Amino acid sequence: MTADRFQAIIQLLNVFAQYLADFAGRQCIANAEVEPAAVTRAKQFVRDHVDESINLEQVVQQVGVSRFYFCKLFKKATGMTLTEYVTRVRVEKAKMLLVDPALRISEVVFAAGFVRFRALTACSSNTWACRRPNTV
Repeated sequence: MTADRFQAIIQLLNVFAQYLADFAGRQCIANAEVEPAAVTRAKQFVRDHVDESINLEQVVQQVGVSRFYFCKLFKKATGMTLTEYVTRVRVEKAKMLLVDPALRISEVVFAAGFVRFRALTACSSNTWACRRPNTV
C-alpha cells in the first residue's frame, strides 16, 4: 500500500468518525419515544429558549415537578444533567450557525446562548472554519 493511499484511508476514517460524532450528538438531544412527560417538556423548553439564560429553577417551574425529582428523572432518562443537555443543544445550534461564513464567531456564540467565548471550547473557530464548504 502506498503512503498516499494510506493517508487517504486515514482521512476517510477521520471524516467518518466526525460524522458519527455529530450524529451521536444530535441523537443525544433528540426526544426519545418513551420518556417521561416532564423530560419531554423540559427538552422543549430548552430548545425554545436556547438563546436565553436557562437555569434549573425555570425548567422545574415550567414542568411542574420538584428540583430533586426532576434532576433524578432527567439524568435517568437522558444520561446527562440538565446543564450538560443545555450545553449540547447550544453546541449543536452553534455548529449549524458556523456554516454561514457571513456570521462572526461572536454572533454565533451569543445566538447559541453562550454568555462567554470560553463556553464554546469544544468547537473552536479554527476547527469549524476548516470544515466550512467552499463558497465562491
